[in-house]
Amino acid sequence: MKAKQLSTMEHTVLGIVWQSGPCTTYAVMKELRSSGSTYYRDRAGTTYPIVERLVGAKLLRYQKATGTRGDRQIETTALGIKRLREWLSPPIPLAEVGLMRDLLRLRVFFLAALEPAERKAFLTQARITLEEHLGQCSASIGAHSDPFVRLADLGAVRETEARIAWIDEITPAILALPRSK
Repeated sequence: MKAKQLSTMEHTVLGIVWQSGPCTTYAVMKELRSSGSTYYRDRAGTTYPIVERLVGAKLLRYQKATGTRGDRQIETTALGIKRLREWLSPPIPLAEVGLMRDLLRLRVFFLAALEPAERKAFLTQARITLEEHLGQCSASIGAHSDPFVRLADLGAVRETEARIAWIDEITPAILALPRSK
């Protein structure tokens, strides 16, 4: 019988527990909420059901409750580590390296609906928000002692720098175009 395919979030939770474990489910949720990626921040609330599924699949297990609050620690099982290693091993599907969900870019498709002054306000605010995000991503690099985490965070910095350069590149052209419809 073939093992059930795990979702990206399930693999991510498995990886966080492997990296941080043993830890509480709440600690995993906090890690997701502090992520520079809105994808993970938006899904932090799904942590508890994901952990339950991974425990049910014998990829994670609970340790004895500890602390004054009796928090249950979770850890990765040998099978969980095997599944994590399989996910990290080649081949890497094209869908996982292609364009990612970019809601800013999505809005650019429809900027013809705005008057030029409104477009300018949108592009100005987009750049300001990207600069703020760049600051957060840059700060997160120094916040981790794990070199792999720092190098992954560097990817978020470079991606955000590229998005700022893209906004700078397209702003003159967008402001020169007439409103449609």
